[in-house]
Amino acid sequence: MQYQEFLPHPALRKYILLYGILEDPVVTSTKKIEKTPPIINKGLMFHYRRDTTLWVDNGCHNKELPRGFVLPQGTTPNVWYHYGGFGIFAITFQPGKFCRFFPDSMLEYLNHALTFEDFNDKRLLELYEQIMTAPSHSERIRHANAFFLKKLSNIHDSQDCLQYALQLMLSNPTLKLNEFARETLGMTDRHFRRIFAREFGIAPKKLQQLIRLTNVINHLNSGNIIRLTDLAYQNGFYDQAHFINCFRHYTGMTPSAFLKQDGLITKYINYHEEVWDWGAVG
Repeated sequence: MQYQEFLPHPALRKYILLYGILEDPVVTSTKKIEKTPPIINKGLMFHYRRDTTLWVDNGCHNKELPRGFVLPQGTTPNVWYHYGGFGIFAITFQPGKFCRFFPDSMLEYLNHALTFEDFNDKRLLELYEQIMTAPSHSERIRHANAFFLKKLSNIHDSQDCLQYALQLMLSNPTLKLNEFARETLGMTDRHFRRIFAREFGIAPKKLQQLIRLTNVINHLNSGNIIRLTDLAYQNGFYDQAHFINCFRHYTGMTPSAFLKQDGLITKYINYHEEVWDWGAVG
């Protein structure tokens, strides 16, 4: 399996984290299975090459993935089944920024892949055709940059209270949300939860749990040795039992079982702030 990341146009980096290319070019007779946790980014996925079936089961979506779709917010573990022979071009947004380009509520699509046809955006369908027929990755990146730069002119990105809350959640995994809503935003916890879910497609507490889990997984993938109990406390879990229950809920595995699996897809697609920019592509 091969993976590359590329930075978008500088004007888009506030909104788009990266363009990712995930390829497994060799078709095998043996089914490959990997279980991955949900990620905290929304995105657009384009299967420009697929010689075999790519199937994902997350408890809600259990079928072959379409050739192009909007990746909504997920809250359940994903089980991937494939035989190799695929190529995926992914546009991954910064946390909370997908809604700047696509303001429709995504609440009803939680854990469900939404095809571009269902999304009812003619220009997005045109982008799909361009990326699927492009002769190279550099052409795919050029088309994506042009599409979002054109949409950027209609975006007025003020630093509202929800974006402020999200940034604090990302930087401080131990943030107490109920106190934050009342003392910092001056609103009830119930009102905060309602408008947050409408904007980002997920309740703030669930997103905070995913952020904590993402921090833990990135640390485990880094190879740096630290006691799991200490790692749990650092990321806002109040005891080891709480940490293990949360880890199992979102990954379908215990931390020890997770460490034993190959985890290539998880390593590649899990959210991380630093993009592994490969520069220009041919």
